[in-house]
Amino acid sequence: DHNPIKRQQQRQQEIDNALKIDQKHSEKIMKILVIGPPGSGKNALMKSLQIIYGKGYDKDERQRYILYIKYQIVEQMQRIIEIHKEIQQDEESKLDVILDD
Repeated sequence: DHNPIKRQQQRQQEIDNALKIDQKHSEKIMKILVIGPPGSGKNALMKSLQIIYGKGYDKDERQRYILYIKYQIVEQMQRIIEIHKEIQQDEESKLDVILDD
């Protein structure tokens, strides 16, 4: 159709429809305010929500988390070994006391 008024009306209708769809989408969005002291889990909550309801993590974020998790595994294993050594030393010193008596 070459009628400029009709094309303008069609275009206006398309814009109106797009605005209605956008408004319906905006009404479904829930906004929350998360407050709390440092270390209370705000970040963990937001990350969990991003994983569950969002698009998840991009490749770079996943790679950073993989490295962080590997680092934490090594750190915690080292801590377990340290604690085990402390317990062993404590048990050995108790045994020495018993044997010395």
